[in-house]
Amino acid sequence: MKQFCYHSPLGLIRLVSDQQKLQQLTFINAEFPSQKDEIIARTIEYLDCYFSHNPLPALPPYEQKCSAFAREVYQSAAEIPYGEVRSYGEIAAEIALKREIRRMSAQAVGQALKKNQLMIIIPCHRVIGTDGELVGFAGGIEVKKALLRHEGFSVKS
Repeated sequence: MKQFCYHSPLGLIRLVSDQQKLQQLTFINAEFPSQKDEIIARTIEYLDCYFSHNPLPALPPYEQKCSAFAREVYQSAAEIPYGEVRSYGEIAAEIALKREIRRMSAQAVGQALKKNQLMIIIPCHRVIGTDGELVGFAGGIEVKKALLRHEGFSVKS
């Protein structure tokens, strides 16, 4: 495993790679010794483009060990376009429709996203409460607001 400390405009981000796929991209509070590999280099390129508003290159290969349900939630979140948001309820309804069941819990969606270890790559910051409230971001609500503002989404202070 290789890990790298990326200095973003919003703070430090830990990048972890198994040299085949990106395993983690999370906001952190302290620096640590860094090592790069090809996957981390591709992730740095992606983040540099993201934070400078340049066209985004292809995502680096990534993998997150999680349940089948969490994988469905992450796939739905990954499909939210840059600068747009969806509610936990909308994602729950989408998954319920795919599974051909009557309803799915928005709280279950929130619990799955709470464990997302690939922030920005799987853009859980684009998922908001049904009432439009900015809730539930492991990187902190201020970082969530900053990411949404960065993408041009109007956020209340």
